[in-house]
This record gives sequence, C-alpha cells and structure tokens, in this order.
Amino acid sequence: FGGAGWDRNTFAGIQNRFGFVAGAGRAWFNEETRRFKTDLGLTYTIQDDVVENPDADDAFAGIRASYDYFRKLTETTDFASVLVVDENLNQTEDMRADWINSISVAMSDRLALKTSLQLLFDNEPSLVGVPLDDDEVFTPLDKTDSIFTVAVVVNF
Repeated sequence: FGGAGWDRNTFAGIQNRFGFVAGAGRAWFNEETRRFKTDLGLTYTIQDDVVENPDADDAFAGIRASYDYFRKLTETTDFASVLVVDENLNQTEDMRADWINSISVAMSDRLALKTSLQLLFDNEPSLVGVPLDDDEVFTPLDKTDSIFTVAVVVNF
C-alpha cells in the first residue's frame, strides 16, 4: 500500500504535517460480521509547528504500525477500533499514536448514530509560548489529547 496525508491541529501545536507512507498489510479475517487488518510501513513526515522547536527535526523518516478492527455486535450495532503508531527513526523518543474507538447504532435503514473517542498521543509534543513578565517562555503541550464525537450518519 501507499498513501499521503495532510494534518493541521493548531491546538496541539501543529500548523502543517505532511505524511507519506508505503508498506505491506494483511487481512487476518474479512467477513461481513468482523474484520481485522494490520499493516507495517515506512513513513516520511514533514512537520511545521505553530511555535518552532529548535531541538526538533521538521522532516524525518519513521516506521508505522497499525490495526483496523470491526465487529458487528448486534443486527443494528457496530464496533470499530483503529490504532496507528508512528515512530520517528531520527529521535526514537518521538513516538505518536492515534487511537479511535467507535460504536454505531442504526436508527433506520438510512440513519445511524455514531459515537467515537479518539486519543492522540505525542511523546514529544509541540511547544507553546507562555508570557512571563516581559518575556515569553516555551513549554511543551500535553502529551495526550482526547476527542469525543457524536454524529448522525446518513447512508445513501
């Protein structure tokens, strides 16, 4: 497989993050009621932070591992879990993870209610400037962010 993506999360200190990946994956089972896939790939990341960190590389190679799990719990309820872990090979302590778990409940043939919890982990988070008297000092942001969503899904 191969892929490319762009990400912006200014609350986490990321102005722009471009990611490129190539690797191989395997579907362990791929049935109507359950699915489990894993993959392993090499990545290249270019990151532009809101506040520049002089000690961090803005472009680096990495290795990515992920899984994608789906399970039909009942006739109207589905569970899904996706985990992506990306390790910076230039600075091995700079590991990132994105984990999403969701439950979707069909309300009709065309409508479903989906709730999800996303956990974003960055072991070397971006910096933020904090005013101190007449100066500005820089401190790392939190390592973990959580995002809870509720959505109405329309199936065509």
